[in-house]
Amino acid sequence: MPYKSARYLDETRATILAVRETGVCECIPADPANRAFRELREAGVAITAPSGPSLENVKEKATARVIAFADEVGAQLTAGYPRAEVQSWPAKAAAAKAWLADTTRAAPAIIDAEARATGNTPEQVARAVVAKAAFFERVAGFISGLRQKTEAAIEAATDAAGVEAALQAGLAEAQAEMRKLRITP
Repeated sequence: MPYKSARYLDETRATILAVRETGVCECIPADPANRAFRELREAGVAITAPSGPSLENVKEKATARVIAFADEVGAQLTAGYPRAEVQSWPAKAAAAKAWLADTTRAAPAIIDAEARATGNTPEQVARAVVAKAAFFERVAGFISGLRQKTEAAIEAATDAAGVEAALQAGLAEAQAEMRKLRITP
């Protein structure tokens, strides 16, 4: 039975979706060694380009853009700091908070060492650490929550336009918040 139409399934052009005149669809490897492929070619049926990326592919790319934006914000927050210092922040923040709750005991080593190196008091260092940690936690919490919200909206979209709208809404909300916080990703 002859074919009435054919199109590549995706950008790789490795598989063709061919429709016979009876309406039966077949997936045919785009391989000259394949009998069905040769039959399709001999029938002179034009094989059209793929219709565009699948909705799943569009969603994956949009989700990747959301994650890339979150990574940009994180990179902006940690730019100019050595990796080892950034990795010490959670422990330093916890130590500073605990010590400020009870300054009658000796300052934690991480706070005391920084105070001696900078010429500040342990209390000054601990307060600065807690303030920076609060800012970082606020930004991280916002970005994490917005990422989840935007990814849920992307997943709920029923077409590419809906995916793009969800992505743009999430990015716009994130950029507005980053401007308020004076962060420029």
